Amino acid sequence: MEVYDYRVTLESELNRRQRKNPKYSLRSFARDLKLSPSFLCTVLSKKDGISASKAAELAVKLGLNLPAKKLFVASAEALHARSERSRKRGQNSLLKLAKISFGPDEITLHSFDIVADWYHMAILELLSTHNAQPNSVAWVSEKLNLSVLEAQSALERLIKVGLLKINNGNFEPTCESSTTLDDVPSVAIKRYHRQLLEKAKIALDEQRVNEREISSLTLKFSSSDIARAQEMIRDFQNSFTAEFRKNEANSSLSDKNVEQEEVMCLNVQFFSLLSRESRKR
Repeated sequence: MEVYDYRVTLESELNRRQRKNPKYSLRSFARDLKLSPSFLCTVLSKKDGISASKAAELAVKLGLNLPAKKLFVASAEALHARSERSRKRGQNSLLKLAKISFGPDEITLHSFDIVADWYHMAILELLSTHNAQPNSVAWVSEKLNLSVLEAQSALERLIKVGLLKINNGNFEPTCESSTTLDDVPSVAIKRYHRQLLEKAKIALDEQRVNEREISSLTLKFSSSDIARAQEMIRDFQNSFTAEFRKNEANSSLSDKNVEQEEVMCLNVQFFSLLSRESRKR
């Protein structure tokens, strides 16, 4: 199973720059990376590759942090190193860096880079509601306040990565829930979380207090307990999901026809309030 492909980071960064500047082209990207446009094109189309040393140079030009840089370089080595020994070393590094333990509903980084915008996961949940109109792009567009083109493109991307299928003319999710890998540095995952934080800010102003829960807790904390706290938070998210999936399964279809279903988002943030400089001391 594919763990991570450095070309996805290249594509993601190109897309990010094009969103900021619609006139930004592949040629512009090649110029900034100091590559020829034709070579960059062959790399992105998987007709050619880069060495680990070239990947390290590009990681600096892309502004990747150290964990992301290691992942980027390991991928290039795993895919394109000349010797089998070096390729094996890169593959082992990838598995170690990504801490792989794929579950049946887990999304690889390669797939998530394609569907990283917040509305992709929302579409999957929306199509699972009992009052869904699973054959209507316009309905998805209206429910999530997207343009019809955005909704159509998102549905196509979800099909591409296997999270959605077409069954008798209807869009149908292929799994109940999906998660990404834990503790993996990814530009796409960071973008996804930033977008949801923005949605939370909007909800704070636009939704009534009985329609949302936004709270916080500040406390002193031992750095040696952080990993255990992260594990407890993930356990809570899993039990939270299991509880309300169970409630949904136990509810009758007639009840659901009367009761309006929502698509809710649970965001959990756990981070230090101290400055980076003070934490290094």
